[in-house]
Amino acid sequence: MKKKIIFTLILVVVAAGLLFWAGSKVKQALDNGGLVNLSLTTQQDIDQTPIEINSIRRIGQWEFLSIKTEELVDSVKKGFFFDDRIVCIYRGTLSLGIDMEKCDSTWISAQKGDSIALRLPAVGLLDQNFINEAETNVFFEEGNWNEKEKEELYQKARRKMLQRAYSKENRLTAEQQARIQITQLMNSMGFSHVSISFEGNTSGKKK
Repeated sequence: MKKKIIFTLILVVVAAGLLFWAGSKVKQALDNGGLVNLSLTTQQDIDQTPIEINSIRRIGQWEFLSIKTEELVDSVKKGFFFDDRIVCIYRGTLSLGIDMEKCDSTWISAQKGDSIALRLPAVGLLDQNFINEAETNVFFEEGNWNEKEKEELYQKARRKMLQRAYSKENRLTAEQQARIQITQLMNSMGFSHVSISFEGNTSGKKK
């Protein structure tokens, strides 16, 4: 019985010694900054931002300026006795914006903290077929006009619409709207400092 008590006391002393030794090692590790932190930290907010930014490319065509226009064009064919003449009114809507799918892999040129720099495709015409043929009105037609001659009239109206509506001033207006809207979008993602430049335009404007 006495031996059993002594053996039990020895076990208690050994266990106490092991606990003391383990505690001292933990304290030493904490003092040296060497203890591994096993707590799990969710990085969802940090990881989600690049995913959200890259998903913008899937927007596709992003319109920033819409211009409704109409053009009156005519054509005359000289005849032996009488001249043939046709007058048409064409109406259309030109959409100016950016095709986000044209962004390459380097469109995010820099990203650090709450700052980001973007390089976007140039503002352009999103739809080449901007004339609404359903709203084309033949104002006056005299004589015979074949499909080829009518197509030439259509192209004449198209060129005039482009010359007036697809102007440098309108493209700059669309570009400015792009800066405003994309900057607001980046701000909503947590970026306070946004720099945007466009292909073919070396001057990036910061905000």
